[in-house]
Amino acid sequence: YEIMPSLVGSEMCIETVTIYFYLCQRAFGLHGYFLPWTCDDAASVARRIGGGVGSKAVQDTVGLCLRIGLFDRMLYEGHGVLTSRGIQRSFVPALKKRRVRSVIADYWLLGADESVGLVFIPKNGG
Repeated sequence: YEIMPSLVGSEMCIETVTIYFYLCQRAFGLHGYFLPWTCDDAASVARRIGGGVGSKAVQDTVGLCLRIGLFDRMLYEGHGVLTSRGIQRSFVPALKKRRVRSVIADYWLLGADESVGLVFIPKNGG
């Protein structure tokens, strides 16, 4: 994950960090390196996290993470997915252990030097 020193003193609190980590884990668990996201997903995420976390806190966390660069704003606005270079860097070692090493080209943020051996496929699965 890419919780950086620059976050010290930001709006991040324990609830925000918990939500961020949960969203990253969902990305790793579902697709490996991205999480499809709409505002409607906030309520179900809040229920899954529990502990008094509300959907507004989830929405606010996503907004904050997009604003400070923990999630890539362009991919969210263009494709409705949450991802980042850090998430993708964390996924690459696992991907290299797979027989099929495909990623969706439109969602991939890493450069060629970090993507050796990967197969880029179109968003529709081509």
